[in-house]
Amino acid sequence: MSTPEHHNNDKVIEATRLGWLIVEAFGRLRRRARGRGGGRQPQSKATSRFTFSDQSLSSLDEITLAVDQLQQTAAILVPDHHPTLPLAAEEVEEQLANSDLDTLHANLDEWSKQV
Repeated sequence: MSTPEHHNNDKVIEATRLGWLIVEAFGRLRRRARGRGGGRQPQSKATSRFTFSDQSLSSLDEITLAVDQLQQTAAILVPDHHPTLPLAAEEVEEQLANSDLDTLHANLDEWSKQV
């Protein structure tokens, strides 16, 4: 049985998760907009990835995944009505090409306050 305190704790955890997801999503947006993330440092055998994990996601895939996680978390926090995320997972690449980082930052910040 769920107590009111337990329910409030769940909301706090999800709200904290939402905050971290927004920071992560914006970091990925910033890195993609600046064209970074492609240059990797040489690795020794001890620090290299396992071969099965070497197929990392593209930066666009990572952003799309981050946007999906934001939408899912908002739906948990505000199940009946949550504001529309200013980035649509299906249109991330187009939106990135047509927006500047300051606008995206302001929109994500306002969206998170509404949630």
